[in-house]
Amino acid sequence: MSFFSAFDETTLRSQLSPLSSGALQRLSLLDQTASTNALLLQMPTLERHAHAVLADHQTAGRGRRGRSWQSPPGSNIYLSLGWNFDRAPADLSCLPLAVGVATVRALEQACVSGLGLKWPNDIVVGGKKLGGILVESKPFGQNGFSLVLGVGINVSMSPESLSVQSIDQPWTTVSKLLSNQPDIGLRDRVAGILLDQLLECVSSYAGSGFQAYDEDWQRLDVLVNQLITVNVAGKELHGHCLGIDGHGLLQVAEYCGSIKQQLHSFNSAEVSVRLG
Repeated sequence: MSFFSAFDETTLRSQLSPLSSGALQRLSLLDQTASTNALLLQMPTLERHAHAVLADHQTAGRGRRGRSWQSPPGSNIYLSLGWNFDRAPADLSCLPLAVGVATVRALEQACVSGLGLKWPNDIVVGGKKLGGILVESKPFGQNGFSLVLGVGINVSMSPESLSVQSIDQPWTTVSKLLSNQPDIGLRDRVAGILLDQLLECVSSYAGSGFQAYDEDWQRLDVLVNQLITVNVAGKELHGHCLGIDGHGLLQVAEYCGSIKQQLHSFNSAEVSVRLG
């Protein structure tokens, strides 16, 4: 089992570009918190902006649709970044997908290969989950939005560090995928690269929007052109995934035999999805 020392701020900051360093207003490195996302959401709006929180351990980590996120100490990345938009970007609904692409770009920069994105928020490798994303928002002012971007990455988590049957799907870790590289300093380095990519994403999104991320999303989408099952309020729909539309909604063609019956659009709050 691998353990890491406390976060090294110097290593983290060394991964930031000059633009990201200038954009970051505050970096909080914590031994423990209930949830990095929840901590930022509890702060006043102006204190939340450009504030990154990284915790060694979460006691109440959260995933999408209220699910718990396993957050054992000393082994993973639990990173949240607050950001305020004075005016909501036109394609704000696609920002969580852009955050997914930014996360994959960071992992690729750290030499992790074979990565994919499973709509709406999972980072996967060979069908195994490597990480996830949770984007939460609060309106402020007349037209503004205050966002918290949360990213969890399995770096060196072991089965022994988890509760029995606490994860109901196959998973993997960065250290396993980079077995030829030393663990020392790995978590700090990957966290720094990830923070750099997230800052670049939110800093540019008001101007360039999802256009700067769409091509990579298409490259990384593991559901497109696949047969999938969508669970909607306890009911299952089987169909052919056509990818996403301009609002980031999942497009699914429902079939009866070889005849297309209906085209459905889903947002991430409505459904869960699996291949097959």
